[in-house]
Amino acid sequence: MKKKIICIFIIFAIACNFLLPIVSVGAETTKEQTNKSKTTNEVETTQKRETTQKEETKQANSQTETVKQEEEKVEESKKEETKEETSKETNKQTSNAILTSSEYLVSELYHFVARILPGTPVKNFKENLDGEVSKLHVYSKDGKEEITSGNVSTQMQVKQDNNPTTYDLSVIGDINGDGQANQIDLNLLIKHIIGLKGKELTGIYYRAGDLTGDSLVDQRDINVIIRYIVFGELDIPEIERPKTPTITVVSGEKVGENYVSGVTLKITSNEKDSVKTTYLVSGSETKEETEIPKDGVLTFTKKGMYQILAYTYSKDGVKSMPAKININIQNGGPNITFAPNGNTTWKTKQTTKVTIEDVGTGIKADSLKYAWVQGD
Repeated sequence: MKKKIICIFIIFAIACNFLLPIVSVGAETTKEQTNKSKTTNEVETTQKRETTQKEETKQANSQTETVKQEEEKVEESKKEETKEETSKETNKQTSNAILTSSEYLVSELYHFVARILPGTPVKNFKENLDGEVSKLHVYSKDGKEEITSGNVSTQMQVKQDNNPTTYDLSVIGDINGDGQANQIDLNLLIKHIIGLKGKELTGIYYRAGDLTGDSLVDQRDINVIIRYIVFGELDIPEIERPKTPTITVVSGEKVGENYVSGVTLKITSNEKDSVKTTYLVSGSETKEETEIPKDGVLTFTKKGMYQILAYTYSKDGVKSMPAKININIQNGGPNITFAPNGNTTWKTKQTTKVTIEDVGTGIKADSLKYAWVQGD
């Protein structure tokens, strides 16, 4: 009996020693599979997380790029507006650069400067023109060489910065273009008056031979130049300029200094032989120099401050002194403008520039307050 128990125990022990490695191997295998499964899940989770992060980063970059593009568009729009404003300002400066003088006869229509005294130095000539001397330039007859010394002469040219017009010069009595009025010019004057063929004076030379300034070249001009040659006396009349036109208010309700309604004006020429009468507008609305309508009537209805200038041109194209009137229309609330005012392209983001003007009321700009109200 004892031997049987010992044998059974030995067999059990052998069996245990044989099965233990198998169980151990199985456990290790299960553990390894579990770890592999866990690792696989972790890798998949990490990949999903990385994919999500990439998508989010991509989406964020896309949104950033969209915002950047919109900002670039806004910036480009601002640049265009600045460019346009600069262009307008440049055009305004160019159109305002008109050659004028209280000493000489300046024709805006026919582009000449006349009634210059013989023997006038270039420096003095430029000083007698209105405007900065540094922006005035005198050129030779062919326009190629700038003249900075000596005397001005008939058929020389003068140009002004910011003004595309070239003006021909006419010196009194200087028919041959040497800057003086002498015996040579007297001979040329006589040949013209007696009608010598091929010796007729035309253009700027005819104007130089018209010493009396009456638009005729005749015996009276010969008398004037002879007296100048012999006695050094230039007996010529003062420059006759066209009369200034009249601006009158036809209608408009005025309270204090301001109009609370539209304003109608009428411009009337006072010059009998005028070529045309013009006007220009500056302020809340701008209009370059334009010939007045046949009835001379202008109407302003929009709120704002305006300055209206009117001129009359003589038959020689000489411009009168301006008639001027200022009007201030305050017939409602502030002027509000949008740029751009509406857009036909659908976008997730739109930009507009809101400009609010409340001019002429006497209210301080820094005291004004505005609110953006969402409509229905």
